[in-house]
Formats: sequence, C-alpha cells, structure tokens
Amino acid sequence: MIELVALFVIVISVILCIVSAMYKCTDGTMDTNDFSMETCIKLGDGTSDSPKTASNVVSEEQISSSPLLSGSGVSDALFGSGLSEGDEDIDYSSYIDYYRVSNDGVKVNTYIDADDDGEPDFVDSVEVEAFGPGECAKICYENTEDIGGYECNAFKMNPTGAKCTLYWSQSESGVTENENVFRLKVPRSPSTHSEEALTNIESENGSGYDVIFYNSPGYQKPGIDLDGKIFFRDGAPGNSYYGFALDSPKSIYIPGDKCVKTFDEIGGSGTGNETEYTMSQPDLSGETIGSLMIGSVNKSLGRCEYPSASEVASTYEVIADSGVEAFYVTSGNGWDTISSVEDERPMVHYTTRCIGDSPSMDQHCTDKLTYESCVNHTVGPTSENVCTWQG
Repeated sequence: MIELVALFVIVISVILCIVSAMYKCTDGTMDTNDFSMETCIKLGDGTSDSPKTASNVVSEEQISSSPLLSGSGVSDALFGSGLSEGDEDIDYSSYIDYYRVSNDGVKVNTYIDADDDGEPDFVDSVEVEAFGPGECAKICYENTEDIGGYECNAFKMNPTGAKCTLYWSQSESGVTENENVFRLKVPRSPSTHSEEALTNIESENGSGYDVIFYNSPGYQKPGIDLDGKIFFRDGAPGNSYYGFALDSPKSIYIPGDKCVKTFDEIGGSGTGNETEYTMSQPDLSGETIGSLMIGSVNKSLGRCEYPSASEVASTYEVIADSGVEAFYVTSGNGWDTISSVEDERPMVHYTTRCIGDSPSMDQHCTDKLTYESCVNHTVGPTSENVCTWQG
C-alpha cells in the first residue's frame, strides 16, 4: 500500500514538473508552437514588456470560412486545398465525407438539338474548373452549378486535375473509370435516369391511367415488342390477365390506384411463384414473368384486389400464327383456352407506324410513311437517328 502511495506521488510530481516547464518555455501560452529554449532559460517571470508580434495574433481572415474541419498535410495532398494560383489555401477535404467513392462510371445520354440553337436540348453533365477533388466536392455539395435544370449528385476529376465533371445522375454506365467517381451518400431527387423517367411519366399520367409495360429497364421503350410489332404501347387495360412468351416487361409503370401480381410460369396460366408489386418497378430484367394480372387498390380497405376468374374483364395471350407471334384477346378468363388463331380471337391492336425512341420524339417521326424514310431520318447537328419502324 505504501508503495502505491509513493508511486502516485512520483507520478503527480512528474506531471507538475512537465506542466511548469511547459508554462515557462511557452511564455505562459501553453501552445507548443510558442515553445522556445530561450524562454526556458530566461530569468524572471517569463513576461515581456513588448507587445506580441503579428505572427502570434490570429486574425479573422485566418479563420476558415468552411463549415467543415480544416487542416493540412495528408488531406491536402489527397484532395487539394488551393482554389487557384495566388489564392489563400482553404481546405475543402472534409466535403469528401459526404460522398461514397468508386470507379463505376456515370451514365451520360446524348440529346438532340431539336430547337436548332446549336446546343443539345438537355445535358447530363457539365465541366467546371476545380483544383482538386476537395474543391469539386464543395461545388457539387453546395449545388452552385446548373446541370440541365437538375441538382448535382456526383462528380469526377478530369485527367488534367484542373477541372472536374459534375453529374445530376448517379446511374451507372457499366464502364470502369480510371479516375475515382464520387457520389453523394444522400442524393437529391432525381438521382437516376430511371427516377427521372418515372417523374416524367407520373407528370403525364396518374390515378385512372393504365399500367404501362416497357421493353427496357428504366422505363424505356414502352410496350411489348414482338418481331417489330409493339403491343400495349399506350398502356395495358386493367382488371385483366396477361400471358407472355419469351418477351415480358423489363420495367413497369404502376399508377397509384393499380397493382400488379406476376407469376413465373411460362404460358400465361397464372400459376407458379407469385410476386406482388404496388409501386412502379424500374428493372425487372432479372425476373421470370410468364404471366401477370392487373388489379386495383381498394382505398377503404387499404389493400390490392385482383379479379377472380369470373370477374376478369379480358385475357391477353401470345399466339404464333405461321411462326409470327402476336397478342390475342378473349373476353373473361381465357387462360389456357387460347390455342390457335382458328378460335377467331381478335388480335390486339399494335403500332405499325414510325415512332420515336421515346414518346417525346414521336413528333419527328410520325409523318414518315415508309420504312426507308423512317429509319434514315435524323435530327440535330449530330444527325442522330431517333425513329424506329414498328411492324
């Protein structure tokens, strides 16, 4: 016990000696930057009659205006701090904390110049001057640049190191970049091309509209494409059954008053493993959809209700007539009853005109009455083909 008391006294004495020496050698400031051997050996109380020099006084201009931590050393080397030559160094490296980093490239679409003003009608990215990822992270985070009317959600430094590219979308391009790509951990809306497409669809449609099937993920290419014939391009009637062959929806828009139940059985029998969707689905390319039914939301009960076999309005199934597939319709429950066109079931109307790659491009295509004039029609200074001949 005596030994412990003695040890404690020794430790306290050492600490007091260190503190006293620090106080003496820093002239009372206790700041390691002020440590001086001259001050240590100086006699007297360690004070000076002369005023402090300017180097010891912190002015307001020296305090960082950044809302985040400032520092130097490794973070400056990695992320950069200088704005440009001649400017004071400001550390923006802590803005990087708002981002996740990878080498997954960002999807960038090419848009036409329909109004012939010399510029694309829309852009997915803009290039700005930035001297390091830290400064570019600040620019994107504070959203000081306009990107086609949308807010910044991602960026990457250009190989030169003096500029960076800002993106509104975080959609992956499928390309691995040599440079790091920074994406906001909490993105702003819209943050993907799929979300943007859905927003546009919802602005044009809403409750009371039909479910829409799409040939591609991300709500691209509406309808079901069977050898150039596009079925249900303008929507799929509700309260109905649908059977598919090899071509099934790759994304589905579902209005707020509708719901969809899919089955993995091929052929349209409505059996097998089922999955219910109450919200739009941007990517179903990895799902096996043999058939589906469209129901409606019972708001008073707060649940989806699907038509029974006796209540279903129509059944749509694929039949191959002489090797050419098309959708045929029968009233009521027709699953497992349609076997050939000899049953005189009517074929579903399909699109047989020149249409745009998206509904907004139809205006450039619908007046082209032949296959050649359709597929060879180009728009804008880049001569982009935007028309597709259906049927």
